[in-house]
Amino acid sequence: MRVFAYCHEGMGVGHLRRTMTICDTLVRRYPSLTCKIATGSPYHSLFDSGPRVGWFKLPTITKHTDGTYLPTNSGLTIDPVINVRSRLLLQAVQKSEPNLVLVDKAPVGVCGELKKTLQWLKINRPKTRIIFGMRDIEDEPSATIAQWTALDAEFSLASHYDEIWVYGMRELFDVAESYRLSPVVRDKLRYLGYVCRPIHADASPDPSGLKDVVVTVGGGTDGTMLLEMYLSQSARRLAEAGFRSILVAGPDLPSEDAERLAGLASKSESVTWLKTDRHMTSRLRNARLIVSMGGYNTLCETVSLGRSAVVIPRTAPRREQYIRADIWQSRGVVTMLDPADLSASVLADRILECAVNIKSVDPSAIDFGGLGRIADRIGELSERSRAHEVAVSMQ
Repeated sequence: MRVFAYCHEGMGVGHLRRTMTICDTLVRRYPSLTCKIATGSPYHSLFDSGPRVGWFKLPTITKHTDGTYLPTNSGLTIDPVINVRSRLLLQAVQKSEPNLVLVDKAPVGVCGELKKTLQWLKINRPKTRIIFGMRDIEDEPSATIAQWTALDAEFSLASHYDEIWVYGMRELFDVAESYRLSPVVRDKLRYLGYVCRPIHADASPDPSGLKDVVVTVGGGTDGTMLLEMYLSQSARRLAEAGFRSILVAGPDLPSEDAERLAGLASKSESVTWLKTDRHMTSRLRNARLIVSMGGYNTLCETVSLGRSAVVIPRTAPRREQYIRADIWQSRGVVTMLDPADLSASVLADRILECAVNIKSVDPSAIDFGGLGRIADRIGELSERSRAHEVAVSMQ
């Protein structure tokens, strides 16, 4: 089976990381399966891809904090770059002839760049399965409904897609009800559980004997405030209590901020500053406490490891992190601090309290079986594809 995966990008590395995790799992499970990932992300080299996972590089665009997209080349406007990306995507699909297309996050692609490809596939390759994979929460309902309406996304979900995979749990966030999906679209939904790299919490060290507090802000685009606030009080107070701080800034942290904050971090022997970490899962596994902004991948890995977390979620340009953190807090697996009520002293108080009075976290409160169910479903679809090819060859 040939899988073509379209990976949304523009802010951070979360979508790329999840797409790579899925593709890596598939090629390891199925020796004859190949994956090609189409993305404009400049960061795929930060991750180790598995065998038979290839790349199709698109011109890079960046999502700004106001939600708009711009080319990384400041001399260009977004429309001609989207047009180029749209043509490249269509050509790539035509050349690779995939049996399955997996689209991440954006039903019609960034700024509608996938529409022509989806239309071409339905007309010229009707046997190709087209799957839309979405995380548990896109944004608050009104914002998602408005965005999908503007892009005519629900028409595409109804007309072009065979299945819609939700990487979450219906009992935590009902996508169909929240986003007012039509009956046709609802019938395509499959709640698969959260997608997380295979991790065994029972193999992790007892956190009560650990001393590291790991602070991660995902890609880092809007992580300056949290890192600065942490360094102003939390790091010192934790050091006085015998704890170490490891700050992972992310590749998109603005360079001037990164230089300034790295300088502040270097003044304390108890603080380690990292731009990126290729072995983040191991870092989290050996942490006593994790402080983050509540991105999908970080929360999944944190809780699946049975680690305690203090979450300060992003609220703009999307409220997805806030909604998720609030729901997970109600399940008792994270501690959320509202960024609207945050100060350096409040942050330090809560982090120190959580670090000293470490609590056990039950990973079974969240369904982390998404990756296995994706692989199982791919196997079922692959069998159908092979059966069809045999039937055609015998005609």
